[in-house]
This record gives sequence, C-alpha cells and structure tokens, in this order.
Amino acid sequence: MVEIVSTGISYKTAPVEVRERFSFSDTDLREALGILRSGENVLECCIVSTCNRVEVYAATENCGKCEEEIKSFLLDFHKLPGQSLYPYIHTRVGPDAVRHLFRVAASIDSMVIGETQILNQLKNSYSVARSEDTVGLILNRLFNRAFFAGKKVRAETGISSQAGIDKLSRSGACQKDLREPREPDCHAGGNRGNGRTLRKTSCFQQHKGALRNEQKFPQRGKTFPIPEGQAHQVRGRCSTA
Repeated sequence: MVEIVSTGISYKTAPVEVRERFSFSDTDLREALGILRSGENVLECCIVSTCNRVEVYAATENCGKCEEEIKSFLLDFHKLPGQSLYPYIHTRVGPDAVRHLFRVAASIDSMVIGETQILNQLKNSYSVARSEDTVGLILNRLFNRAFFAGKKVRAETGISSQAGIDKLSRSGACQKDLREPREPDCHAGGNRGNGRTLRKTSCFQQHKGALRNEQKFPQRGKTFPIPEGQAHQVRGRCSTA
C-alpha cells in the first residue's frame, strides 16, 4: 500500500541558522530531486524549500525506510553532521502528512497566518518536481488538492485579510493553533456495560464551522448516557465506529 510521507524542518522545530543549512537553491533543487528519487523506497517526491521550512513529500510503500532515506539524503546532500541535527527533523505519515500539506497551503501553518506567498512557493516547488519527472499520479493529485484547499480557505474565511485573522482570533482558533476539528463521539446504550460507541461519519461538511462553534457549544465531544430504548434514535444519525 502506498503512503504519503512528509519529512523535514520548519520554523516550529528549528531555529533560522539550522534552517539555512538545510535550504536548497533553485539549481540545487533539481539535482536534489534526481538524487532523492533514485532512492530504493522513494516512488515519487517533491521538495519544498522556503525561508521557514524545508520539507520533502514522498510516496512510498515503506514509510520507515523512506523516512530514513530522506533524513540521510538531507544530511548527506548538505554535508551536515548526522545525529546532532536529527532532533530538528520531523516526520508525518499518511493522513497527518496530507493534512499538514493542506494547512501549509492554506497558510494556517505559516509563521504569519494568512500570508499569501506560501501558496506560490508550493506551486513553484511542485512545478520543478514535475519538470524533473519526480512526481506521478499520487503527488500530482495530492498537490492539486492542496492548492484547491488553500484557495478555498482564503476565499471562505478571508484569512489573508486582517479582518479574517481577527475573526479567527476571536473564535479562539489562533490560540488553539487552528487544530483540525475532532470527530465527535456518541455513546449509545442503556444500562452500564451495555453501551455501544457510535461515531459520526467523517465528512468535511459535518465539520464546517466546527472551530467557530467550539466555544459556543463547550459540551461538544463529551459523552452522555442515553436512556434505554432511545438508542435507535441516535443510530439513525450516527454510523457504528
């Protein structure tokens, strides 16, 4: 099974002097993509290099080995000492890697929330990877969906304007690091010990506005006993987890 892996550093994990040592020039980037793609466990790859982050996105069938290949590549390419810099490197796998890229594209993960430069930087990185033929079906789809998500967030929230940032700040989202809304749990059952856990189906539309409503409905996500005989009413709205 092919998974997405994201490995690299950012302003959240490394100071500027460390990030500078990992950065790629435009010329280096093309050479680096070729070397990285030749790795045994890297099926596709794209390198995002900005002043605030250097991240490798890869498609692989072996996440553990792919992560180690990427780490070794980053250190070897820049001729950096090994173990001393490992703590600065972070890795995300599967849905976490996909979610992270979407947050980056929407500038939610940026040092300055709502800045517009990162989306163009992602597009440039992707364009270089395409020209070097290091992305295929999986990363093509991933990055195009990330671009769509980034535009959608800006259009629907006004995050790039001061008013949009103030709105998010008032909702408490900025203080909570704009975390993704959790899937709310419903626990249905009568007598103790006979309950069944029911979870709402994961869906973007279900979570739309969840961050804004979190303070309005502080009890969301908590569990409550449901009287015997009423579980079927909940089951109609929830699917068994």
